[in-house]
Amino acid sequence: MTKHVPYDEHGIARACRIEGNQVDVPAVLSGYTFIEKLVAAYKQLLLTIWSDRPRRFAFVRLRLRQMPTGAFTLKFYRRLSGNFYQGTVIDNGEHVGAIFFGEWA
Repeated sequence: MTKHVPYDEHGIARACRIEGNQVDVPAVLSGYTFIEKLVAAYKQLLLTIWSDRPRRFAFVRLRLRQMPTGAFTLKFYRRLSGNFYQGTVIDNGEHVGAIFFGEWA
């Protein structure tokens, strides 16, 4: 069984700092799971980078060697074929994984 539990995605995004092609997620952002913070922050980064028109982004996949336990950074890496976007997950300056989003038409 799958269950959707809403969370304050915009509140998470407001707590993060976007600079260029990366977003920093603070450690003090409590009350949310790692995945909630990851998805909200990377989605906001993509919306900021591609702000030319309204877009809908959806989380697709995550690959991690290790899960950050405190602050972490997400960096836009590349746009793949079609409307598929790849980012990197950085923990303490070390690349620890990749995140993928798709864009809905």
